Amino acid sequence: MVKKMKKAVITILGLIGHQKKEQEIEAGKIKDIYKNIPKEEQAFYSIDNDAIDIKIKGKNYLNMLNLISSEDFFTDYDIIAIGTEKAINIQKKVLEYENLEDREIKYISITDENDYTKLFKKINNLVADSAYNEVIFDVSHGFRHLPILATVSLIIQNIKNPDKIKHILFAKEIESYREYQVIDLQEYLDLANLSFILTNFKKNYTTAKHIIIKNKKYKPLLESMNDFSSHLMALSLETLLTTSTKNLIDAIDKLLQDDNQILKKELEDLKEHIESVFKKHSHRYVTYYKLAIDLFHKGYIAQALSLLYEGIGFYAKTSFAKYSNELNNTIKQFEMKIKNKQPIHDKNPDKIADYYTLTSACRSYILFPQEKSNNKKANNDKLLSSYKKQIYSQLNNIENFSKYCEKLGDTRNNLLHSNSSEKIKDIKELMEEIINNYKKYCIEEDILKFQKKSLNYQPKRTGLKIVKKAKEKPNVKQS
Repeated sequence: MVKKMKKAVITILGLIGHQKKEQEIEAGKIKDIYKNIPKEEQAFYSIDNDAIDIKIKGKNYLNMLNLISSEDFFTDYDIIAIGTEKAINIQKKVLEYENLEDREIKYISITDENDYTKLFKKINNLVADSAYNEVIFDVSHGFRHLPILATVSLIIQNIKNPDKIKHILFAKEIESYREYQVIDLQEYLDLANLSFILTNFKKNYTTAKHIIIKNKKYKPLLESMNDFSSHLMALSLETLLTTSTKNLIDAIDKLLQDDNQILKKELEDLKEHIESVFKKHSHRYVTYYKLAIDLFHKGYIAQALSLLYEGIGFYAKTSFAKYSNELNNTIKQFEMKIKNKQPIHDKNPDKIADYYTLTSACRSYILFPQEKSNNKKANNDKLLSSYKKQIYSQLNNIENFSKYCEKLGDTRNNLLHSNSSEKIKDIKELMEEIINNYKKYCIEEDILKFQKKSLNYQPKRTGLKIVKKAKEKPNVKQS
């Protein structure tokens, strides 16, 4: 059996602008007050039906409770009215005067309007009531803090259950006591959610997918943020830096074209942050270093370690390319195969060339000796094997760097495979040391830099062929 969806409209009661006649009201003279007020002198309420899907006839009412009790649109809604005993008494008399006393209304009495904690709890429980699948909340005529408390509750509930809050009604004053236009503040819940998402994204690059934004104009932004986050967490850096970052900035720029954009500052701050962090530098190993620092500070230690470990391979590749023209050409030929998505060898067409293969080969010369020694196995690289003697002839006094790379790799593997027995505090201290040493060896000292030597050396032919490709638009070149 399908459970029938229940709906509620909750309204905060006021004193209908007759505070000065409290004695007459308390004496039961409510009819005497209103009987001399002709309909044409009562307030006129209208709704912008292009903005709100609530249909009303647009006519005169004494207040919002009268409107809600009278209009056919609210027939399927339970009416819940919150107010002080005085406000409730006035409203009941008014409904009698309007011949609306038969409309069933649940009154929630406020005994102490200055006890904000109890008030907030009462309002929050009403909005969160699981008996209702849909809620419309009217904050038009409540006294000062009541609408504020209600709005805070609605923001909280909208994060937890965004489909529940259908409208937040507010009677916007056009002419004091004479004319009101009922507007919907629900869009501001979207803005509250979006502000949270933008702030959260800048802090940790996640989008809190349980928080829903209903306004479709923000859909491209949210999609680009999700795409960006997915590629970052997967460390798909080429796609991240060339496509996802651009798409995210474009989505932000489109929203910033609106001069009335309320979250302009938040969007500009996010754009500035993304542009400053996720940009290409002259070499990949520098780009990875910059990204690793940012990810480390945001708590993504495993990802930061992976970036640094991959960065070592790119640093070695860049350094080796300077050792000779032949070695440089061989590396360039392999990179062309990567660009054209070609096989590494013609004999094995299923094995497509990629940077992982190239950088792993380069990194092996740092991690392993040319010949087996000190319980270390010899380097068995095949990709650059024709240049082994030349490469190793340049690798002098790198024992400390080699140990550093081993430690970096071991730490990365431990974290990725949940084998680390280190405390988080210790890991963070270790990370600072690893990052500082990366900067020292790869950027400041350039420990693998070319050393001029006379080599009686002729490399073997590799069989790699350069495949030309049509020119592309210029981009920041990384090596």
